[in-house]
Formats: sequence, structure tokens, C-alpha cells
Amino acid sequence: MTSGMGSLLWMAPELVKQMKKSRAYYSSSVDVFSFGMICYEALQEALPWSLNKNCAKYSYLIMDKVEAGERPVLDPQLVNSAPIGFVDLMKRCWSQDPEERPPFDEILHTLQDIRGIWHQERIKLKKRSSGLTTTTIHSTTKTDDESVDAAVIELSQVVPAPASLKFHKEAIMLRKYDDVN
Repeated sequence: MTSGMGSLLWMAPELVKQMKKSRAYYSSSVDVFSFGMICYEALQEALPWSLNKNCAKYSYLIMDKVEAGERPVLDPQLVNSAPIGFVDLMKRCWSQDPEERPPFDEILHTLQDIRGIWHQERIKLKKRSSGLTTTTIHSTTKTDDESVDAAVIELSQVVPAPASLKFHKEAIMLRKYDDVN
């Protein structure tokens, strides 16, 4: 196959290593690596390597990092809020060794499992949120011997949403999928 093909931000290490050659030998695992970078984009809502200012300026730094086994920086808050299993799948797709990357049929099954867990979290949230209570607090102040309502604040019992609900685009896609099946 032709060497040096593809987009650098999503390029697998084995392609980066063979860029100077006229021909390269690789498998579908390069696409799995690229899929891992797309997972990064979905999680971070940013292009791979764009959070590293030097890499954004100099493409050779990206190549050096990929060859050395480094990957784009992950925001710990986003990692913690990701659907269960999503980050692990992304990191498996990023493996430096192409043989350690999962095949796409396994990725599909893993995504279906992640979707199932996400759906169960959503059901639990709906059950918890159906018991919400609302309380009104009146705050009064005295002005010229008159009581005046200074503020009326409504407070709702807040139930934290599962982190996976932040993936609103995927939620829309999943609803469409549910309608088809």
C-alpha cells in the first residue's frame, strides 16, 4: 500500500514510522487507531493534539509523540464523566502495538454494551427524578416598617445526571436507532 497516506492527527504509529518509505505494509488496525482518535474527539470535543500548543504548531512533534507511544492529553473531569467503558475502549484502540487493538466487530459489541449500560443509567435517573420535590423560600426585608418580599427562590431536589448524558449527540443518535428497531 502507499506510504504516507492519511491525516496526521489520526495516524497510527506504524504509519508514522513508514512515512518516508514509498510502500508501507499495514492492516485494518490503522483504522482502529484512527477510530480511537475519533473517540478522543467525541470525549474532548477537540481535535487530537490541539490542546498541546506546540503540536498544533509543528507537525513533526505529533509524529515524534505518536512514535514514542504518547497520546493526546485527556481532561480528567471528562474522563470521569464518560460513559462506563468508553475511555478504556478508546485507549485499547490507541495501543502502540497494532496486534493489541481490538477488531471492529469487538468494538461494535463493546459499544453496544456501553450503550446498554448508558440506557440503564438513564432509566435509573428517570425513576429517581420522578420523585423531585420543589420548595419555595421567601426572604423578607424591612423597608420603612413594611415587609417586602426580597426574593422568591425555588429549589428543586437535584439528582446528578449520569455523566453519559453529556453526550447529547450520541443520545439523539441512539434514540433514532431505537425508533428503527
